[in-house]
Amino acid sequence: MTCLEHLIENTLEAFKRHEGHEAISKHIEEDPNLQGAGITADQCWEICQYVWHTFVASERDEWEDACTDIVNSNRRIPERTLEIVLERDKDKPCMVTKFTINGIDADAWDFGQPRDMEPYRTFGCGRYGYEPNYYMLFVAKAIRKYGISEKEYREVVKRLKEFFSFGSCSRCP
Repeated sequence: MTCLEHLIENTLEAFKRHEGHEAISKHIEEDPNLQGAGITADQCWEICQYVWHTFVASERDEWEDACTDIVNSNRRIPERTLEIVLERDKDKPCMVTKFTINGIDADAWDFGQPRDMEPYRTFGCGRYGYEPNYYMLFVAKAIRKYGISEKEYREVVKRLKEFFSFGSCSRCP
């Protein structure tokens, strides 16, 4: 992490502890990462205040709803066989032509990100794979959208990782 990233992370921790403006300002000025961050203490305060109010504080209710949905999904959905259909394009193995969960059209991006895990080539992919998303709000959104449990969410992620993990490919320019 860079000095800037450390500085912002440390400052957001102070916001999380609900410290007052003066305490947070003092914390920023005393942070050893401030000098290497390339911003002033006032700029740091403004960035963190924006991030806190835009992304963190506004998600509190969403977080509570997400937690409740995830816990309840494991209780309300009885054990069943999860039907996952995954088909790939013949010319480009990274392109999904069909993806359904229990008959519902699905999107792999709702569960994570298919991508080149080693993008060292000038063309094609070094090692294609799938980076799952376990961020609670995304998990809850997928659980609601597809009517699945948290356990089934993990099974879908497992299958997507297997599907997208096919190694190197030079079919794309």
